[in-house]
Amino acid sequence: MNNNNNNKGGKITDEFTGAGAIGSVCQVIGVVVDVRFNEGLPPISTALEVLDNSILLVLELAQHFRTIAMDGTEGLVRGQRLLNTGSPITVSRATLGRIINIIGEPIDHRGDIKTDHILPNHRGGLTFVERKLPSKKSFGGCGPACTIPRGGKIGLFGGAGVGKIAAYYGADQNDNSGRLFALCGQHAS
Repeated sequence: MNNNNNNKGGKITDEFTGAGAIGSVCQVIGVVVDVRFNEGLPPISTALEVLDNSILLVLELAQHFRTIAMDGTEGLVRGQRLLNTGSPITVSRATLGRIINIIGEPIDHRGDIKTDHILPNHRGGLTFVERKLPSKKSFGGCGPACTIPRGGKIGLFGGAGVGKIAAYYGADQNDNSGRLFALCGQHAS
């Protein structure tokens, strides 16, 4: 067995990516595909390409040996070979404003996506230091003491003619974050 990777003694280590390793399909249940690699399992979120398939089918390792297909699995059979890409499905700032499929290929006929800086699709959230303070909005009637934090929620309650709709329009004119308001009340006839 040619073992030129970091898989020492057949153990799965954090360093093992298994890039280039060939595996096989064990079971297909809808879009869930179980896989096997003799050299050791790739890390979770690794992209695996199905070989000898009519279309490019990418599987993303979700749990140990269980993957999720990024396209239809029609025609996929037990024993079919897989290639471990050694990396996750990636995204970048260059994909903003572009139309891409689920595996990051452009489908908007505007050419390839060129970037030097790529990020894994699954990654941790921002640390406390990296987070920006939310901008706050206020609207007439309440003054600066009544602010709406970005991404926050607020409820407007009151009887007829107290200014719920005026408060909504005031907040809507000063904000372009796409916030959705629902005004629920009663209509007297």
